[in-house]
Order: sequence, then structure tokens, then C-alpha cells
Amino acid sequence: MTTLVVRATRFDGHTAVARTVDVHIEGRDLTVVDEGVVLDRARIDPTRVSERLQTAPRLIALEQNVTLEVPDPDGRFDRALEAAGVEPSAVERMQRFWPAALCSLAGVAILAVVMYLHGIPAAAHWLAFRFPPGAEQRFGDEVMRQLDQRVFDPSTLPADRREAIARRFSDAAAKAAPDVPFRLEYRRMKGEAGVNAMAVPGGTIVLLDGLVDLANDDDALMGVLAHELGHVAHKHSLRTLLQALGAGAITAVLWGDFSSVAANVSLTFGVLRYSRAFELDADDFAIAFMNENGIPLDPFADFFTRMEAAVSKKRGASPPAFLSSHPSTEERQQRLREAQVR
Repeated sequence: MTTLVVRATRFDGHTAVARTVDVHIEGRDLTVVDEGVVLDRARIDPTRVSERLQTAPRLIALEQNVTLEVPDPDGRFDRALEAAGVEPSAVERMQRFWPAALCSLAGVAILAVVMYLHGIPAAAHWLAFRFPPGAEQRFGDEVMRQLDQRVFDPSTLPADRREAIARRFSDAAAKAAPDVPFRLEYRRMKGEAGVNAMAVPGGTIVLLDGLVDLANDDDALMGVLAHELGHVAHKHSLRTLLQALGAGAITAVLWGDFSSVAANVSLTFGVLRYSRAFELDADDFAIAFMNENGIPLDPFADFFTRMEAAVSKKRGASPPAFLSSHPSTEERQQRLREAQVR
């Protein structure tokens, strides 16, 4: 039987000293020799030989933590290993076969898209409804703190106006959604008349002065607030933030480091705009809420038209969260009017 002799580097497993040796391979028997002295004898174990990777040396693990690093520029050592029964694994064969590698890459890309479109939203939904209430509240409080520092100023609405809105909405919520906790806050945008309303994690609903002024109708305001309460009930803000911020947010919230998630206010403020499904869910909640309280839906439907007109006058103005997603104004107005209890 022909014996193949190759040069290798031997590491004894106890020190960092590298030792150049000769490796004799005869069939499946391997002998390590240094200046005529036999250092190791072993049967080649396929499970202890590294995969072939281009021109990288092959690694062979022996007893007593000994490792051999064998360069193989001409492929002789690789052929000897195959003759000894060390055949390439299925993964290694696929790596060498470019159509299989291309198919694997395509499969990974498809899986990533599926996870992005379905897996992450499903995981965010599952996690959002299993959050400890205290953790969600602390997360929401940190988001509000950051928004108050960089985006909002205190409201300038008269106190009696704020109290009247809050009282009417609280009474209506106690009747239509008694199991949905919330807190109503008033703010105005820094340096502009910002027209907006939003819900943040933990049940806080923020109503901006500009929206109150534009609505100029308490029934329309009840529709806006009911819509935002729908986002609270479905935990849309927490689910959207978890989807947008991903594993970093999940880890931070679970470990209590809320500031690292909320610090990027521009991102936080931006992702509080919901998908078409979320918006329609909140619309349906608002419809049921208002019908339960006998509040007419027409003023809320008409408010969409005024809102769009106001936004169009100011280029670059952002519509409120309940107007910023996919459902068109016409579609939403039609749904509201068709759902009105006569």
C-alpha cells in the first residue's frame, strides 16, 4: 500500500508552540513523525477531520488534545483522506456545487422575507399580549419622557376645555370599553401647530392642541379618541414598536433598559403609524364605541375631509396616525356612514 507523506504543523494541546512534523498516511492509518521519532499513531476518524474550505489547511484532531494543521495546495492530502473514507459531507458537497448553493441562498432570502412579513408580526403580537403591565407602562413612560423632551410642549388649551373633553371621553369609555385602561394627555408640538393624536405603549393617549382646534366638534373628538383607544385595546403601538425595533427592543424591555429603545425619538415617533389592518381595527373599535354611546358618526367622517384639507395646505406636514396609513379617506368615510346606527 502506498504511503503518502505530507508536512504539517502539530499543536500538542498544552502549549502554544507549533511544531513542524511529517504525517505518514497509509490507508486509514496515520503516523506523525518528527526527525525519526514517532509522536502519534491513530486511525483516521472522519468525524474529527475539518471540512475542506478552498485552500485553507485541513485540521485533524487526535488524542490528548493534539491537533494537526495540514496544508494541501495540490489536493494530494484531500485525495488520501477520501481514500481513507473521509468523504465530503452533504453540506460540503452542496457548497462545492454552485446551483445548490444558489438555491440555498434563495431559500434563505425567501425565509427572511416570510419572517419579516409574517414571523416578526406574529412574534410581536404574541409578546405584546404577554408583557407584564408594569413593564409596558415603564416603556410607555420612557417614550413619553423622550417625546416631551424633544417633540412636545405643554398644552395651552384652557383647563376647563381639557377637563370637559376628558370627562366626556372617560364616561363614554366606562360604558363602551370598561376593561381598557388608558390615560389622556394633552400636548402641543414644538414650534408648530401640530395636528395629531396618538397612543403610546402603556395606554397613554396623546391629544395635540392643533387637532382639538381643527376638530371644533366634540363628537368628532370622541371619534378620534375612540380610534386611539382602539389602538390601546389592540396594543398596536407596542406591537408596531416591537416589529420596528426588533430583538433590541425586546431585549431592552425584558431587561428594563427602556431608555436605549426610546432614545431614538425620530424612529419612535415615526413608527407610531400603523398598517392598514391596524387602522381598520381601530376604526371598527371606534364605530362600536360611538354606537354604544349614541354618538353620531357623521362628524367624525366629516373630520377626515377637514384634516386632509388642512394637511394639504402645509407641505411636509404629517397627518395624524389615524390618517397616515393605507385606507383612503373616502373608504373610511363610507365605512363610518354605513355603520351609523339610525
